[in-house]
Amino acid sequence: MVVEGLPLQVPKLATVKKYGLSLEDWQALADAQGGVCYVCEKLTSTGRLCIDHEHVKNWKKLPPEQRKLFVRGLLCFRCNTTFVGRGVTIQRAERVAAYLRAYAQRRPAEVPLPPKKAKGSKS
Repeated sequence: MVVEGLPLQVPKLATVKKYGLSLEDWQALADAQGGVCYVCEKLTSTGRLCIDHEHVKNWKKLPPEQRKLFVRGLLCFRCNTTFVGRGVTIQRAERVAAYLRAYAQRRPAEVPLPPKKAKGSKS
């Protein structure tokens, strides 16, 4: 699959198996997302997407068929670590959105420019 001229990199079989997936499962996730990160809707310059999963207790001890149940989708490294990292919950994500909306409502429409200095002024 090619998106915006960048090839989507298929992960190694060992990587997908770690999450209880097959290469076909991974490809189905990639196809469902249009071959891009679910959050930013872009493909990185490396063409790699991370398999995002919920960090449930004892995840590493779960058999592959159960690990697969906690796979959320495919994300670029930045979105995986910045926006959907460990500990994010729906409640926290909603609070972040509310925080940004509140700021957007009170933000000035334009950024004021500093006053111009008079010629010859030494301040």
